[in-house]
Amino acid sequence: MSDESRRDECRGARGGTIAEMLLLSVALFLFFGAVWLRRNFAGATMDQILFHLSMPLQGASPDYVTSFLLGAVLPPILLVAILCLPSRDLLPLDLVIEVRLFGRSGKFRLFPLALKGRVVTVAAGLACLAWLAYMLFYLQVVGYAASLLDTSRLYETSYIDPKNIAVRFPEKKRNLVFVSLESMESSFLPSTAGGLFDDNYLPKLCDLAGKNLNFSHGAGIGGAEQLAGTGWSIAGLVAHTAGIPLSLPIGGNDYDKYATFLPGAVTLDDILAAEGYSLELLVGADAKFAGFDIYARTHGGTAIKDYNYYKESGAIPVDYRVWWGFEDEKLYAFAREELGRLAAAGKPFALTLLTDDTHSKDGYVCRLCKNDFPARLPNVLACADRQAADFVRWIQGEPWYENTTIVLMGDHLYMDSGFFPAGTDSDARRTLNVFINPARQAANPKNRRFSSFDAFPTVLDSLGADYDGPGLGLGRSLFKADTKTLLEELGSEALNAELRKRSKTYDRLLRGD
Repeated sequence: MSDESRRDECRGARGGTIAEMLLLSVALFLFFGAVWLRRNFAGATMDQILFHLSMPLQGASPDYVTSFLLGAVLPPILLVAILCLPSRDLLPLDLVIEVRLFGRSGKFRLFPLALKGRVVTVAAGLACLAWLAYMLFYLQVVGYAASLLDTSRLYETSYIDPKNIAVRFPEKKRNLVFVSLESMESSFLPSTAGGLFDDNYLPKLCDLAGKNLNFSHGAGIGGAEQLAGTGWSIAGLVAHTAGIPLSLPIGGNDYDKYATFLPGAVTLDDILAAEGYSLELLVGADAKFAGFDIYARTHGGTAIKDYNYYKESGAIPVDYRVWWGFEDEKLYAFAREELGRLAAAGKPFALTLLTDDTHSKDGYVCRLCKNDFPARLPNVLACADRQAADFVRWIQGEPWYENTTIVLMGDHLYMDSGFFPAGTDSDARRTLNVFINPARQAANPKNRRFSSFDAFPTVLDSLGADYDGPGLGLGRSLFKADTKTLLEELGSEALNAELRKRSKTYDRLLRGD
């Protein structure tokens, strides 16, 4: 073969290899991205992934950014770089790198292009197949896409629009302290109390639930089932306060550009604001993350006090940051200050706290955490348990407690199913709830099937409010013994199937038109 022919052949091989390397880089990134997602967000769904791609990620924990770079970005770079390591050989001049060092020289080229082409093609193909299997079987993309092609009548038949319901409050309005406990499950309790473990990671919350009101799926301490569109923090808050799931339609990926969040929905804060309540949302992270700030401002004009607020106020140093912003120890301390100020103002108030220390994966170990258990997460849970109980005890010692209802509620299931005993089905897990000092008693709090949607009307009932009808939104009040929830009427399989479908009524809630 002539030198010219050899050069042409090598140029063609080089061009093909570059294209294959690009293909491999993309395939490996998709594969390692799926592995990272599976490891850090075991319960992630297509709804959640699409929502977070559509909303601001500002304020996400730097630990997650670092973890993503190390777990999803670095491995493809290293593997592709290894394939590109030089091997000593002689090739035509245009493919040779000549190195001179200390008077000696050497010629290097990429290792044999023909061999590399086969390795790259096989590796890229395997990575793509693995990623495709993950999308098909774990994220159930086909089923998700198919559901978007179908239309549901659920909202037309079962959605109770709060716009059409008159809510009546007692003359002396009760205060509300709503603590949204990150990833908190009744499943973390021991099996003797209704949970799934031998050890008791939440002894104080277990005691609070036993001595106060706990709505349960069984005879012991239990909680709510997790339905489609409710399985992450902002979705959990929407479900608890608006009685609907959070699901963005395909083509709605510019939702973060909107100045309002679910403007067509009437929420708990909207109702409380209309009754003259002072509303505050306290967050240890940046409230811009996932649109918490937009949701709060849209509904009730809720005052937002987050990581940025407390930096700007001088309450924490400007360069202070741990986990998602600041730890729950500081959040509870700030909440005590805010509650003292709100109570002194003489108006009814509703304060919502969003905790973060128990966020997956494995939670944040603060200075208050002990080493009572060999694993990290149980120690973080036990620490969160003590802090929540101490906060409740402090409120109960305040003069305004007598007219205050405290609600402790897990926002969604913990996003690491690997922590639970082998063989645990996600259907067996429940989010925790505790109602302390409610305005009325529940006739039938045990052996109920309910979801986070039902929190919306149930919290209103706990404040002593009255309204005509069984509930609000897709929620049904658990204080009403003669009212069935949608889960009790339809079952989880049928209800989830409807929630995943498109709905013109839901789209109006989403867009406000």
